[in-house]
Amino acid sequence: MRTDYARRVFNAVEDIATAKYVFLNEGSNAISAIPLRPETKVIQLWHGCGAFKKFGFSTADLIFGASRKEQLKHPFNKNYSLVTVSSPEVVWAYKEAMNLPEDSDIVQPTGSSRTDVFYSEEFISQAYENVYNQIPQARGKKIILYAPTFRGRVARAKTPDMLNVKMFYEALGDEYVLLFKHHPVVKHRPQIEKQYSEFALDVSDSLSIEDLLCVSDICISDYSSLVFEYSLFEKPLIFFAYDLDEYFDWRGFYYDYFELAPGLIAKTNFEMLDYIKHIDERFDKQAIKDFRYKFMRSCDGKATQRILEYAFENLEAHKKPCESFEHFYTIPKVESSTLPYFKKVAAIEEQRDYAAPIYAKEIRKPVKKGSIVAFDIHSEEILHMLRRAKCEELTIIGGEVSLEEVTKTIASAEYILIDQPNTFLDSLEMRSETKVILLPENAFPLNTFGKITKEYRSGLKKEQYALAPLFKNLSAIVCPSEEAADFYRTAVGNDIEMLVVGDIKGDIFTDRRYRVKLMDKFYAAHPELDGRRVVAYFGKERETDNLDESLLYEYLSRDFVILKHYDYFTPVDDSAESDEVNYYSDPIIDVTEEMTVYDTLVIADIAVGPFSSELYSFMLSGKPVIVYSLDAKNDIKRTESFIDLETECPAPVCTNAEQLINAILDFKNYDYTRYNELKAKYLTMCDGNSTARLLDQLK
Repeated sequence: MRTDYARRVFNAVEDIATAKYVFLNEGSNAISAIPLRPETKVIQLWHGCGAFKKFGFSTADLIFGASRKEQLKHPFNKNYSLVTVSSPEVVWAYKEAMNLPEDSDIVQPTGSSRTDVFYSEEFISQAYENVYNQIPQARGKKIILYAPTFRGRVARAKTPDMLNVKMFYEALGDEYVLLFKHHPVVKHRPQIEKQYSEFALDVSDSLSIEDLLCVSDICISDYSSLVFEYSLFEKPLIFFAYDLDEYFDWRGFYYDYFELAPGLIAKTNFEMLDYIKHIDERFDKQAIKDFRYKFMRSCDGKATQRILEYAFENLEAHKKPCESFEHFYTIPKVESSTLPYFKKVAAIEEQRDYAAPIYAKEIRKPVKKGSIVAFDIHSEEILHMLRRAKCEELTIIGGEVSLEEVTKTIASAEYILIDQPNTFLDSLEMRSETKVILLPENAFPLNTFGKITKEYRSGLKKEQYALAPLFKNLSAIVCPSEEAADFYRTAVGNDIEMLVVGDIKGDIFTDRRYRVKLMDKFYAAHPELDGRRVVAYFGKERETDNLDESLLYEYLSRDFVILKHYDYFTPVDDSAESDEVNYYSDPIIDVTEEMTVYDTLVIADIAVGPFSSELYSFMLSGKPVIVYSLDAKNDIKRTESFIDLETECPAPVCTNAEQLINAILDFKNYDYTRYNELKAKYLTMCDGNSTARLLDQLK
């Protein structure tokens, strides 16, 4: 099992154990495999509408599906209290797919919640704005959307490559633009030749399917359920089903394909082009209306309200006022941990009960004046700077020390340094003479923390915070500037002292010996790369990263080495078979398991990544920073930030590989104007002497 998948499963199970309501939009073997308490309701919203290609038990013993015996042993659609569907017509199909008895009333034609946005004029208007902002040449032209489903199994999903861009360009280039939206599980997509780049674009990563359905004048698909949503707009549909026979044998359909499809079923590009050229006389709008009525009858823009009223016994009792609306999908995931949440809570209580009497006894003794304890510091860079300071009053303790010894040490300390919230300290009733000082995770105050985060406000860890209130015993925070101090007060409480001395972790960028040591180690492992400039590239998750490595290789490999570092990482199975030869792998190296984020930054000449505190903190090096975001607008919305990311960005924002390559190649002409303004404003005291200033102040 993939480690990241297992982590999410464990986190989900912990939450579900105490949840009254659980909402899903996909089958889940985890939820289907565990016995739920009777009070818990599981509402399956499903991710698609209508009933097109078969799924679940409907595929039993087909090529695509597992055997009936296997599906009974490991079900994906069990324990549901309510399944919402788009029309009364398809109730039977979902009962069959989910192995529900015919007389079950679990499947209800409430309508699909995700279709409500298609009735919002504001949403549709914003969709046009999003598309035109990214594709200005689409203004004044009609839009053809090509959105096929994948072929094969999910793990090795492939996308069709039979639509001939050259033919479409020659026939329709003056009047249309052609947008490709491939299925999200597909990793390798066909490349569009550069000569057609103004006409045909792959927007799989940059535009949502909802936006594209709103703005498209014609939709070409095959066996995807998005045709049901698109029917709400009553615009022409084309079914490019060149492999219909093979697909039927592979997976099968709930309805006769030729009777179902309310538009042209084509097996060739010639058929599609001929239809589009004569679309005004050939488009049968009534067929679309009939299709819409049959399969989307319950989708009228009010489905979400109906679902809530159906799911909750007393909807009004669940409503509560909020200062600002936040979409549900921005609520953060529960923190990953090797220890299940309920055990983590129990461990906090157990530690507190053991340590409290020891602590109470030890604090009868006087505090050791001037003593500083660095307790459970997670950052290797902070530990390095503290050790380098050679402060006699400083003691560093971590997990290798017994809980009794830890308790005695902190009981006698005048100052305790931490770099993350500490449940052990927060669970104790600490003496007033001891001051707990937080060293922030990064120098630049970009990502929020503390009591203003969605995680804290949504109550995801309420049992933990009941035992160990967040920052309960915090006395002070180390700040890089007065501006940051204002932010941090809102994050932890206005009564906390702000020590504006700089940032200890940021001092690492001025430690020349440390950098030389890292460089020597790196080039010892990769001697062939010596002499090239280092680009540090940061991504969220390796599995979903869309960095075009072959393109970077072509333009950058002679002069640059690219070190990739991911937040979430699944090791590669080197024994797995692969048809691909990564000839560009030498100068593009994944260092996630070999180096920390900051070690990668320390040896970098250029840093590339998303809107993040780590990337902005790299400004302390005085070297170029480049923001790389395929969907900058939405990334800005999703980032919980102290600053306005749109107006306070120190770097060029690249939204595709070509822009990124040009920015890297042009690094000698980098514009430091905004960069230096932000450094002066937010990193005022970060000059490489922050550690010394802090320790001197504590002495």
